[in-house]
Amino acid sequence: MDIGIWSLLHDGKITDLVGGLPGTVTVSVSIPYLSELLSTPGDRINVFLSDCTLFEFHLFHEGSIVRPFDKIVALDLEILSAELGHDSIEIFCPDGSLLVRYRSATYSLADGRSVTLDEIDKASKEYWDNFPPRGKR
Repeated sequence: MDIGIWSLLHDGKITDLVGGLPGTVTVSVSIPYLSELLSTPGDRINVFLSDCTLFEFHLFHEGSIVRPFDKIVALDLEILSAELGHDSIEIFCPDGSLLVRYRSATYSLADGRSVTLDEIDKASKEYWDNFPPRGKR
């Protein structure tokens, strides 16, 4: 499991989840600024999680766990950051955290083109390197 993609998708919103556990889960993340820099007509990046065995959202204040994919998508989750745990990745969102476990991940753009983690990383660095400093926005 590599947590790199989740930090690169900072500010992205999870718009769709497809697949089942255990198996391949496709996470669609709307992230217009990266999509624009990657020259795709849509606004999303798809993350394909191979051999995914855990995907659930833990609400901070209620202490409850949300597992059905449609209910997770309905929460309109924004990705803030991620940390590698003992046997899963914790993806932090404003109201809770996603716990995910998978073997590997691949990526595609909204138009179906495959993209590498290095290409996403390069676009992210370009965006943040050109982001106006605080007070200059």
